[in-house]
Amino acid sequence: MKRLLLSLLLIFTFELSAQWVSNNTTNTAICDTAGEQALAKIAGVPGGGCYISWFDNRSGSYAVYLQRLDPMGNKLWANNGLLVSNNPQSSSLVDYDLKTDAAGNAMIAFTDTRNGGSLNPFAYLISPSGQFLWGANGVTLNPTTEYQANPRITQAADGNYFVAWIISTNPAKVGVQKISPAGDKLWANNLLLTGSGEGYNRPTIVPSDSNSVIIVHTAVTGNFPAQNVKLRATKVGPDGTVRWSDYLQNIGKLNAFNDPRAYSDKNGGAIVCWYDDQDSDALQESYAQRVSSSGSVFFPVNGAAVSTTSAITSTSPVATFNPVTSEMFVFYYQTNSGQTQAGMYVQKFNQAGIRQWTDDGVVVKPLTSGISYLSQQVQVADDRVMLFWIEGSSGGINSKVYADAFTFQGTRIWAQPIVVSETTQEKLQMVSYIDEFYDTKLAWGDDRGSGRGIFAQNVNKDGTLGSPVVPVELTSFSSEISGNSVILHWITATEINNKGFFIERLQNINEEFIPLVSSEWEKIGFITGNGTTNEKQIYRFLDEQPGSGRISYRIKQVDFDGSYTYYKPINVVMSINDFIPSEFSIAQNYPNPFNPETKIEYSLPVTGNISIKVFDVLGNEITTLVNEVKEAGIHTLKFNASELNSGIYFAVFTSGDKTRSIKMTLLK
Repeated sequence: MKRLLLSLLLIFTFELSAQWVSNNTTNTAICDTAGEQALAKIAGVPGGGCYISWFDNRSGSYAVYLQRLDPMGNKLWANNGLLVSNNPQSSSLVDYDLKTDAAGNAMIAFTDTRNGGSLNPFAYLISPSGQFLWGANGVTLNPTTEYQANPRITQAADGNYFVAWIISTNPAKVGVQKISPAGDKLWANNLLLTGSGEGYNRPTIVPSDSNSVIIVHTAVTGNFPAQNVKLRATKVGPDGTVRWSDYLQNIGKLNAFNDPRAYSDKNGGAIVCWYDDQDSDALQESYAQRVSSSGSVFFPVNGAAVSTTSAITSTSPVATFNPVTSEMFVFYYQTNSGQTQAGMYVQKFNQAGIRQWTDDGVVVKPLTSGISYLSQQVQVADDRVMLFWIEGSSGGINSKVYADAFTFQGTRIWAQPIVVSETTQEKLQMVSYIDEFYDTKLAWGDDRGSGRGIFAQNVNKDGTLGSPVVPVELTSFSSEISGNSVILHWITATEINNKGFFIERLQNINEEFIPLVSSEWEKIGFITGNGTTNEKQIYRFLDEQPGSGRISYRIKQVDFDGSYTYYKPINVVMSINDFIPSEFSIAQNYPNPFNPETKIEYSLPVTGNISIKVFDVLGNEITTLVNEVKEAGIHTLKFNASELNSGIYFAVFTSGDKTRSIKMTLLK
């Protein structure tokens, strides 16, 4: 029997004309209709497409809208967006969140006043076709009379969703709820994070391992303007219990209105940046920290300062992380002590939190009078760091969007920053997303046209504007169980210089967080590509020995010049119910011959105690690989013979009165 397990369907309408323009005086209008469009958010989907959301008062009061774009920037929904919610809304907007899940759905968490005028949080899940998967009115998270703000949403590895938000009691709390893919609240009561004598505020949330999340939030004592603000991280498990909670900054003196930024490190932990006056010199300074899934910190206690330059303030930091090198990049705003000059700087930290680009950082824009900067964005794009910002003049109008790029050694790649948007109207609240082709999508509020609208731009890795050059446009990647095998299917819309695809597999057993960077990824096959073509191509790969448990697959597309692109992994769960072998057996190890590690697969028709021992040719027992009760099904183990000499060895498999053996050859 075949069962479709997972399909990442990205159905694009390629016949439409490309909407990503190359003219920096035009840019791409996402919505520029009557009224004001504000607070843009952006989130990407595999294949280079994205969602953009915003608040919109075209009808007189603020409503929430959403638009979906394909990789070429074509709008896939109505021209001025899909109406998500027009429930009663506060005239004073608070922050909200937009993310995408593993299936390419848009996750939106925001607040409104539909419940008797109280500001309450709600969560929606919108499919790529515009369906409201959690109902027309979403999920009501906490319908109480308290003022509640700034909800944040993410998806855990098991497919469930977590939302965290502020509950403005005295002291303040952080509310947390878990939602199933069907839109059911999984905890009867919201988890309330609060401290002894402290109020918890301003949460951000990232996925962690074991289907859990890490929530970074402030911890406040006292009342404004005399409050003391510290910074904490709290790990919440899938059962709603706090696994650990500790300070990231225990001195205090964070800016009371500073939202700490937290991002996933792609390894179950988080990178965090903020600014404070922890050295009590009346000058705000930016700091960075990385925390692991177990709660330990990589950087110095209370954070690593981005700069040691005296008589200078450094604020509004944003960060990104390179999981390949475990390096963190922080982009920040700097002023002199009198705040008469402003500039932009970037710093790199190694895994231990040591500054790598001198103690002063690399100059992006030097301290200059009459210039202002806001909405900094930073992204790692393959071999470089991409920086984006809005720049204003002495006239007080923040009118231009810029981009710049630096190597990992801190050298500027382009002769000077490029102008992404050169119109003279004011711009606000820019956001960004980088896709798997290293193209960055920007969106911002813009006063041009009929009022304040939402505009966007695609910036390619080389600094050009307009449509991306995508070597291979993957439109679907899915998996299917057939007997004891897994069949992978993928479809491309176009291909340029495509040599082919490596298929890689990760035996992710007992691990629910997919490590994108891991030596455990194993190449299991290669499928030849079709060079350059504008026609749809369909590919298929059969994995006849997938093993059991939770398995991840990914595709590595390779060009003829050796350049390559990884596509987002998909998961397959090979459960016991899928595999009840008819007989007791042990398969030949693979690889064989081997050096120094090989895999052994064995099958059990019933649950029972088994042992697997290794013997040499003289019958001497070398080691015991397994001696315990195992459930019925297909199992895989690894045998590492790094301490053994070359030769012939036997793996003897025993269960009850049945014995099987295989011969293994170790060649060093």
